[in-house]
Amino acid sequence: MKFNQDDIKQKRSHQNFSLISAQKDATDFNSLLDYLNNYQHELKSAITNYGAIVIRGYQVETPEQFQQVGLSLFPNLQNQYPGGAPRQKVAEYVWTASELPSYLPISGHTELSYSPSDKPTHILFFCPQVAASGGETPVIDMKSVLSDLPARLKHRCSQTCLAIKLFWVSTQKRLFDVRLWKWPWFRSPKPWQAVFNTEDRDVVETKCHNAGR
Repeated sequence: MKFNQDDIKQKRSHQNFSLISAQKDATDFNSLLDYLNNYQHELKSAITNYGAIVIRGYQVETPEQFQQVGLSLFPNLQNQYPGGAPRQKVAEYVWTASELPSYLPISGHTELSYSPSDKPTHILFFCPQVAASGGETPVIDMKSVLSDLPARLKHRCSQTCLAIKLFWVSTQKRLFDVRLWKWPWFRSPKPWQAVFNTEDRDVVETKCHNAGR
């Protein structure tokens, strides 16, 4: 197995991601698990130093297998998604990235930045089927984005308090969304019961209070 840090480059910072690619005689799923278990320290050091690692060439074919990969690196994965994005849970710790139409662009963002207590320290992506066209998931170095901002703007942001208000619908409704560009022009946002996984409003208020919302 090869641990190559020279193949994938970040366009803006010219630093390297860490690329783990399978040898031709060891592409099976168990070989990947063995590698991850044997090189825990090196892998986590690479994530710390480079911000991301890319794993290619192994036979990871199902959400359950991807889940095993994630748990081998991060045993304390979360099994609840507290955000409002339209996602489907496909395994105990795995969701689809988005259920929005493929032609709808999704702007770069930090996951759950509006809820610091829920914001993940790491996030993993898995591609079980290669897209016929496009299909790229850009990865953005937010430290580079911050460093590129004008000094005046960074100072203003550091001196300003930001309040984010979230509004969850009470029932599953169809909303008109001009961003969809073409038919169907409607989407169905998640009701608060699905976001918080409860029908009890008191439980929701407690969760929001504990999360600083």
